Amino acid sequence: MMLRLAFFFAILTSCWTVGSALKARAPTRGWVVNFDDAQCIAFREYGSAEQPIQLILKAPAVGGVVQVAVARKGSSVDAGQMKGTLAIDQRDPTQISMLAYSPPRSGLRVHMTNLTEAEFGLVRQAKEIAFLADGLDERFSLSGMAPMLKAVDDCTADLRRVFNIIDKQAGETSTLSRRAKANIGRLFTGKDYPRHALERWQDGRVKFALLIDEKGKVADCSVIETSGVAVLDAQSCAVLKERARFQPALGADGKPAKDAVTAAINWAVSW
Repeated sequence: MMLRLAFFFAILTSCWTVGSALKARAPTRGWVVNFDDAQCIAFREYGSAEQPIQLILKAPAVGGVVQVAVARKGSSVDAGQMKGTLAIDQRDPTQISMLAYSPPRSGLRVHMTNLTEAEFGLVRQAKEIAFLADGLDERFSLSGMAPMLKAVDDCTADLRRVFNIIDKQAGETSTLSRRAKANIGRLFTGKDYPRHALERWQDGRVKFALLIDEKGKVADCSVIETSGVAVLDAQSCAVLKERARFQPALGADGKPAKDAVTAAINWAVSW
């Protein structure tokens, strides 16, 4: 099963002691890594066919932010931001911003968060990971991480090659004769400001990476520097994936080519 995820996050409730007392769920199947055309997603089943529960990772081709999500069977909910906590092994829990979301016609309820490279670095070596939020209180036993992460790393390396992403610090040079172009700033209006963030005077800067196909369409959007506000991260990519149309890049042969673009948007509340 493959889930195409937007950006989701989950809610902080009461105290951590309830979540920390849970016994970690053991996986019921091995890790599956999907090498998609524009995404690298790994997931593992911790439930059953009747009561599915999956732990999901999405690794971007650019930047170090990794999306981590928990998907479970449940009634549909409107997308909404909330605060939550994340515990890795026996370390003290840390606060995270999450988004609760129900993919259309999936019968699933998803809670998802963006983890920085440093935060996910701890997950790479962890034995257990636990989430506590409104409607979410789960602890997962982790195993088989090394081969899964190796497969994910291979997948992102392949995406980097396909979308002509270069490492300038390593001395790589682009083979493109023209980069993809678009005026991204003109795509956003005041009406796009998420109501949840507006009512709470939440603002921030979101940096993102866009993978652009040969037709100039956004094949994928990944947050590479989070604003710390779930709905702002999610809204940034939602607007770009819906509205952005690029002048396609051109390869050395003069034909349309894939490309990757990084940019940022500043969300600010003003009178």
